[in-house]
Amino acid sequence: MNEDNVDKIIQMNQRLLLVMGYATSVILELGKYVSDEKKQGLYWVIEAVENIVYLDKPLPPMPGE
Repeated sequence: MNEDNVDKIIQMNQRLLLVMGYATSVILELGKYVSDEKKQGLYWVIEAVENIVYLDKPLPPMPGE
């Protein structure tokens, strides 16, 4: 793999993290319109992103497990 390919992967990763951060904020904002029983799914997505991106941890257990 040459340096150009590595740079391209890094740029794609940066764009993905930016989109994931924006999506996380949108999910949290729209969460106030979701019923309480469905909020666990929203919180799972937020925790999963946090675990993978920031904490280098595995995915949390799926909601309802």
